Amino acid sequence: MPHAPSFTLVAAALVPALALSACAVYHAQSAPTTANVPQPQALDTPRAQAAYHVLLGTLAAHRGDNSIAVRELLAANAIVPDRMLVTEAAAAALTLNDPATGLKAVQALVDQEPDDPRANAALLDLAIRANAPDTAFRAALKLLEVSPDGIPGGYRDVADVLSQTNTLKQETLAAETMRRLVAEHPDMAEAHYAAGLLALRQYDSDTAVAAAKQAVKLDGSDPGARLLLVAAHVEAGQLPAAQRALAPLISASPSERQTDLRMAYAQFLFKYGRYAATRQALATILRAAPGDEKALLMLARTELLTNQSQDALKTLDHIHSVPPARMAEIEFYRGRAAEQLRDYPAALEHYDHCRGSALEAPARVRQAVVLGAQGKLEEARMTLHALAAALPDQASDAVSAESALLLNAGRTHEALAVVATALEATPGDEDLLYQQALVQDRLGNTRQAVATLHRLITAHPHEVRYLNGLGFTLAEHGASATLDQAQQLITEALRMAPEDPSVLDSMGWVLYRRGKAAQALPYLTQAYALFNDPEVAAHLVTVLTATGDHRAAGQMLARALQRDPTDAQLLKLKSQLAP
Repeated sequence: MPHAPSFTLVAAALVPALALSACAVYHAQSAPTTANVPQPQALDTPRAQAAYHVLLGTLAAHRGDNSIAVRELLAANAIVPDRMLVTEAAAAALTLNDPATGLKAVQALVDQEPDDPRANAALLDLAIRANAPDTAFRAALKLLEVSPDGIPGGYRDVADVLSQTNTLKQETLAAETMRRLVAEHPDMAEAHYAAGLLALRQYDSDTAVAAAKQAVKLDGSDPGARLLLVAAHVEAGQLPAAQRALAPLISASPSERQTDLRMAYAQFLFKYGRYAATRQALATILRAAPGDEKALLMLARTELLTNQSQDALKTLDHIHSVPPARMAEIEFYRGRAAEQLRDYPAALEHYDHCRGSALEAPARVRQAVVLGAQGKLEEARMTLHALAAALPDQASDAVSAESALLLNAGRTHEALAVVATALEATPGDEDLLYQQALVQDRLGNTRQAVATLHRLITAHPHEVRYLNGLGFTLAEHGASATLDQAQQLITEALRMAPEDPSVLDSMGWVLYRRGKAAQALPYLTQAYALFNDPEVAAHLVTVLTATGDHRAAGQMLARALQRDPTDAQLLKLKSQLAP
């Protein structure tokens, strides 16, 4: 619902007697034989004119036109400055996809409340989005000044605001604003810490490492700076350096704190997709504390992500005492393991135990996927329809899952129709747009799919699935001229998710398409080890054949067909490779 500020109350606060007279003027000038827009000249005092603009803003807001509402409120504020007016104008402006209008409204608020941290934070955010570098820098400086935690805390506040950017253009301006801000206090460790934190969130590993090192140099006693350095090294894939940075922090800490630090390191590894190293780090923790619930749960998640389903079940068996609220999480992971092992009845049962918990929605989506794998497509769709009806905020996930099920069943046009209908209600939903791109590609509408994926990447340049999706689409269908771009996109995705099987598969496939079958083979071998998917198997068989290893290709195809005997792509390969 559009934001509808309480403009009538504002008008009453400004001019109690004239609020009604403004209404009278409006109705008098709205007769059918005259224009429907009242003339402000009829109001001969500043407060009456302000009330008139507030009234127009009220009407605009109730029509859902917050752009006009903001304009009229600011006009009223220009006549009779009032904090309530600019606060409501700013609130309405923030609902608009119009940074310039928002910037104007929030600037008016800051002019009246120059020491308000929230107003200055909003001004900084909008200045970045409106590409106003000088305004952004001034707002950042002011935020340092007015932060409740002083200048050191202000740097962290600025980093948090600048981290909210989306596009590469916004990120560039955010990074430049932070560089200028650090130059104001070059000897303050907190300034470099904030710069490193921002760079880490922007996946700028080199800058993050350099800034964190400087923060540690300036204040070696700050554990936060050293942990930031550890995280930056992990993001950059520099694991030995990360361990070297962590070691002095552990040795200087009491034993009860050492486990927390090792767990933080494992969490960094997990976050940045270093799953093999995550398992090693968790093994170290569990040797010292075999029943550590957090470590066991993370180990189970890691094992599930690396296709070690049996190991995940054994790990979960070691968790004996958890709060009731955490039992649903364990049941969900058991369901994922059973699903990977194709024990579908067990998977459905485990997912059913998640009802009433925070994991109910994802569990019901997985139930639908399992039903689809059992050939019960209509029952799966009914499950998703019930989910969307019971939990409307999960409707997007339900629709995406339904479309994917239809796509896998070969009902491609229905898959597109389901998404298209949902997008009419929520046209900017990015999960639906991504699913739409997948279906468009399957239908042969590659140009539309590429355009949709480009749009998503523009809004979220570090989203792995968007980068990988576009890279694979270009690798699959693009001419030789686009293969370079495809590999660049996949390389960036692989940098952020180095052990993601779908990205590894894409890298192998683009290398094969570029005539580099031998280089492609390790990527595809690793991808299939992590994810026994028939499409990945087909890619691996194709590349093995291209390298001349026909025996290995035949063996791989036989194993894949044993697992997925009706897969169309594998059957097509079998006919092509038949002597």
